[in-house]
Amino acid sequence: VCTKHCVQHDCCTLGAVFRLGILRLTVRKSVLGLDKDHGCGQHIRCKLCVMTCAGMDILMRDAAFLCGCLHIAHQLFVPVNGIPVPRLFHLAGAAVPFLVSTALDDRQDLFQHLGIFVSGIKGKVYEIRHTGMYTGMADDLTSGVHQVAVTQLVDLLVQIAQCFGCCIKGILSFRHGECAGVGGLSVELNAENLTEMGVSVTIVQRPNQLLAPLDADMASFVHAEMRRHGVTLRLGETVTGFRQDGDSVLTLLESSEPLHSDMVLLAIGVTPDTHLAKDVGLELGIRGSIAVTERMETSVPDIYAVGDAVEVTHFVTGQKALISLAGPANKQGRIAADNICGGNSRFHGSQGSSVLKLFGLTAASTGINEKAAQAAGIAYDKVVLFPASHAAYYPGARSMAMKVLYEKESLRLLGAQIVGGEGVDKRIDVLATAIRAKMTALELTELDLSYAPPYSSAKDPVNMAGFMIEDLESGKVQQFHWNDIEDLPCDGSATLLDVRTEGEYRRGHLNGFRNIPLDDLREHLDELDRDKPIYVNCQTGLRSYLACRLLTQYGFSCSHLSGGYSFYQVVTQEQQTARSAYPCGMEKL
Repeated sequence: VCTKHCVQHDCCTLGAVFRLGILRLTVRKSVLGLDKDHGCGQHIRCKLCVMTCAGMDILMRDAAFLCGCLHIAHQLFVPVNGIPVPRLFHLAGAAVPFLVSTALDDRQDLFQHLGIFVSGIKGKVYEIRHTGMYTGMADDLTSGVHQVAVTQLVDLLVQIAQCFGCCIKGILSFRHGECAGVGGLSVELNAENLTEMGVSVTIVQRPNQLLAPLDADMASFVHAEMRRHGVTLRLGETVTGFRQDGDSVLTLLESSEPLHSDMVLLAIGVTPDTHLAKDVGLELGIRGSIAVTERMETSVPDIYAVGDAVEVTHFVTGQKALISLAGPANKQGRIAADNICGGNSRFHGSQGSSVLKLFGLTAASTGINEKAAQAAGIAYDKVVLFPASHAAYYPGARSMAMKVLYEKESLRLLGAQIVGGEGVDKRIDVLATAIRAKMTALELTELDLSYAPPYSSAKDPVNMAGFMIEDLESGKVQQFHWNDIEDLPCDGSATLLDVRTEGEYRRGHLNGFRNIPLDDLREHLDELDRDKPIYVNCQTGLRSYLACRLLTQYGFSCSHLSGGYSFYQVVTQEQQTARSAYPCGMEKL
């Protein structure tokens, strides 16, 4: 996009160097780093922007319009019912899954501009490709696979909706590898919307968990919810190929019998599609991404890149990362547009904040998880809690599982993961803001957040996470985690104590744990040995915390189970937790 004289000189019009989804823009070779005489005695420097996905929409509006490139803007927009619609607006993959479950009649005019209709869906294998990315799958595995970009996926889904009930008996979804964003698209599309249409869905995946931004323990809530709605999960399985079987597809597995289905959708791990950037000599970053500065400028002056294919700095770790999300892409587009027009805007990194709807659950995360913290060599600790979405006495309160990570030495916040119903998005955004502001975990206790019984509690879940971290760091309480249970001494050298009610204990308990309800604990102190450490368990961690405080005051050494028995059951058995609970953590049956 030229910074001046764009309207007068057609030679400045962008024409093909980089492939941008369905739109192709190019520049003559002389434009790359060279001045050009436009016949008026003035030399101008042209700036080319390389864009993918959501960043394109913002950049088109900010750069094309501000530069006065109306002839270019005309090419970038198409009229739909008299309204100019960006040609790449539909490339935001986040919206695609929900089109299946909504009324489509009033959108047919728009769909005509969003790709090519795919015909004959039965007995075929479709690979869903994220714009600006490629899969890099082996040729023997992808032979006969029909590649479907996000643009075409809209049309494919329309046909699925039209054909369902007469020809679609089951859909097999396959994900191979881990990639933020693609995992969410696969889960939202296949698990929720197609299942709610009545389609039988199976997800096959090599990793042992869905949704890589979540830790495996938090992903267990997602697994349980999917299975509760009839989605079959084949985790830890490797797909070796596909075979036609009449109108069906056989999916070949490395260590199991083949799976039969009417159609296969592939939403697999991806790598930036930057061959053209490499060919023209742009510096590449990790996994072949495009290396850019904070100004979103590439290694060649006046060439900018934004979106899924660019390398960014992770805000928490400071390391280079690929984060394919619409939020960062849009911000990058705005920053590139500012700099194209003579400004000095900078992108200071992304922390990967994301949220996903799955049936009745919302799963959200921000910052880094345990796996990333370990890879970065960060010494961290964590708290797990089950707060209610709002005041428990107000109707409709639902429990959410919240996990917050912080650095041990500095106490700075590292990341958070929340799975639940109402209120998850609000809390993850508060925590994302706290991370961005470089707050410490203890400062969460001081956040002055809005409160009314229908919306929150006087001590918001974010405040509660801060209180729990404060108790740990002050030495008021110690904790152990679900993966420590197998290593607890069962030879009598320690006391294993369950402080839930007798009814809760009868419905299920940890092996070797003795039941003394919290309300009766004081009357049974003489039965406990002060020379032995005590490991305390309850349903969600609240009553065990109270028990530890009581026991500590009487001279006992104790620690409590983080997240309680409920968290342990979800992680180890993928057992669905109750939707709501009493303030003490007892589930409402």
